[in-house]
Amino acid sequence: MRRFVISMIAIFGVIALGLVLLMATVIRTGRLPISSSYSIADVSLVKTSNLSMEGITRLSLEYSSDDIRFYESDTEELILKEYMSITPKEKELTQIKQTSSELRLRGGDRMRQNWIFNHYNGYVEVYLPADYHGSISASTSSGNVDSDLVLNQSDFAAACSSGDIRLHEVHADQISAATTSGNIEFDRAEGTRSFASSSGDIKIHGGNGDTDASSTSGNITINETTGELRADSSSGNITIEAADGTKEIETTSGEITLSDCSGFIEASASSGNIEISDLGGAGDFETTSGNIKVSFTEELLSSKEDIIADASSGNVELSLPSGLSFDFSAETSSGDIDTYFDDNLSYKQDGDYASGTVGTSPVFRIELTTSSGNIRVED
Repeated sequence: MRRFVISMIAIFGVIALGLVLLMATVIRTGRLPISSSYSIADVSLVKTSNLSMEGITRLSLEYSSDDIRFYESDTEELILKEYMSITPKEKELTQIKQTSSELRLRGGDRMRQNWIFNHYNGYVEVYLPADYHGSISASTSSGNVDSDLVLNQSDFAAACSSGDIRLHEVHADQISAATTSGNIEFDRAEGTRSFASSSGDIKIHGGNGDTDASSTSGNITINETTGELRADSSSGNITIEAADGTKEIETTSGEITLSDCSGFIEASASSGNIEISDLGGAGDFETTSGNIKVSFTEELLSSKEDIIADASSGNVELSLPSGLSFDFSAETSSGDIDTYFDDNLSYKQDGDYASGTVGTSPVFRIELTTSSGNIRVED
């Protein structure tokens, strides 16, 4: 009898612990544990809503675990299609609130007990009228935001916690996309742009406008853009191609790679290399334990801005177009200095410092420094 009592106490103890853990999850996340991964076979269309867009200038979508997918409507109404793996109650469907200028779609309350045993899957399809050009704000916690449309909006914002944001083409005065652990990808984004991801990658394949992109542990890739650019990543690589405009680029432990760019560049890497090819402007380059390698185009001939490169424990290598005039200085603690204009320079006795003037009437200077690396300048 005593052994039976002990066994029952142990069983109830395990059950109690499980309930405590489940309750902690609900308290912490505000919902029961679910999975949002699904196949098309898991879900079915549960409701279609036709919503008037007359006078609407702001569209807001707020969901929890649903994907948000944009399509074009063949009518003047917004059509909302809801797909779920459950047969929903009314309160579990999208809650619709509409004023004279704003349409708000909010995911329903779906904290159902049968989620303990059955995972919820679902997504919404939003069919936009072709003539709707007001603002769009779309957010979902563990779902994705996706569109193959060319969107022309006054403003556009998308946010996810653990989902991806993938959009074809967006034109808007202000464009923002943010995700915690997902990826961000635009085929084209035209407008003032802001992109942020904690542990995902950011890829912008085209578009013009001032840009701010940041990622904690992901990579940043931006191509074919015009405008001021600021990009920073803690432990990811930054790759920029065919970008026109001033750029401020920083990474802690990643690589910085640029090609076919113009405009002044500030590039800083703590433990990575900086490699830039076909640069049409001047710049300030700094790395702690990496190398700096920059090649310039003939556009540099019209520049009046200084070129400064500092590598603490790496090499510095520049390739310059012919015909430049500039003041020059180079300093290294334990490396060599080698240039194609050595005859124009004066060296210290131990050869660790050189300075001089190249050409006539110089309008800018080149200043190169490294602690334990070599300095090389070629034409």
